[in-house]
Amino acid sequence: MIASGAVHIRVKICGIRSVDVAVACARAGADFLGYNFAPISRRRTDTATASRAIEALKGGVARGLAAEASLAQGQWAGPESIVSPAAVGIFVNQSAREIDAIVRECRLDIVQLSGTETPDECAAIAENTGLPVIKAVRLSSASDHEPINSYGSVPNLFAFLADTPGTWGGTGEPWDYATVRNLAARTRPHLFVAGGLTPETVALAIHHARPWGVDVASGVETNGMTDPARVQSFIRNVRTVLLAPVTSGEA
Repeated sequence: MIASGAVHIRVKICGIRSVDVAVACARAGADFLGYNFAPISRRRTDTATASRAIEALKGGVARGLAAEASLAQGQWAGPESIVSPAAVGIFVNQSAREIDAIVRECRLDIVQLSGTETPDECAAIAENTGLPVIKAVRLSSASDHEPINSYGSVPNLFAFLADTPGTWGGTGEPWDYATVRNLAARTRPHLFVAGGLTPETVALAIHHARPWGVDVASGVETNGMTDPARVQSFIRNVRTVLLAPVTSGEA
């Protein structure tokens, strides 16, 4: 059941490598689409493909962070109409100059930094691009808050993405999502949870972690490519477990 005043869990689909997949994810109701520009990633896309996909979605009823305003006002229309997702560029230890060039060419909405970028480097990239930043952090335990605390002063920080330690771009391995529940409740800005999420596991992960958003790539792939059917199933399962806000003393 969807409780009155329930929390809308945002969905971020990463690894977009074609226009058709971008459109399919938008139709399914994704809030954010991740385009990976890290040279080390097997999901890397080229700027021409990303530009075409982002351009193809401009006709949606809202775009980028404007979609967030619609969601905040309860205007999410569901999969029948396309609400153009925010375009997130994913980078790993790349120069500010390279990131800025790709941001401008592809007309990105948000920059995600998934490497070992320092708070100062994140701040410089945010200032250089003028865009909100998502910083990916890897947490080894429930008490491992230092990675998040150290970035608290970064201006224009939009969200953290919590994953387990491992290879850049995510491990695809499930972990104890309950360990970030308290962190998700008090983290400002927002917190995405990633790692091992699939259509079959995402409901339980949301129940335990209660994050602001969920992030998935390998969990919606078939034979290494984003599968629109799995995306639809993933988002449908997210939407059916919308949770009422956590009350004081709730376990």
